[in-house]
Amino acid sequence: MTSERERLVEAHHVATRDFDRAVITLSGGALALSVTFIHDVVPHAHETWRLVGAWSLLGASLLLMVASFVTSQAGLLRSIQAIDNREVDSHEQGYFRATRALNLTSAIAMVAGFGFLAWFSFANIN
Repeated sequence: MTSERERLVEAHHVATRDFDRAVITLSGGALALSVTFIHDVVPHAHETWRLVGAWSLLGASLLLMVASFVTSQAGLLRSIQAIDNREVDSHEQGYFRATRALNLTSAIAMVAGFGFLAWFSFANIN
């Protein structure tokens, strides 16, 4: 029978995976949408520095999410090795703290990128 703790751990893993997918999908989709906007709606856009800011932030969001995958996997492997060797390993906590920080920073970059993209769009629609 599955314990309550195991069920909560599994729910946490699912929520983390869904968060990662959402950030990647939204950031990638926003980049694609902005290219379409430039190509089809306002081919002679002005204030393009706002678009460059949006692309930079959305790209950074994707790169930060990839980095969080790396730190997450490293932490999990470190935890598995510690369990296999029956040792206490405090280094894995550093990986998990790094993963949380990268996820948070990625989400902030994504939201800021959306802000720049909206700012650019509104400036070029009028």
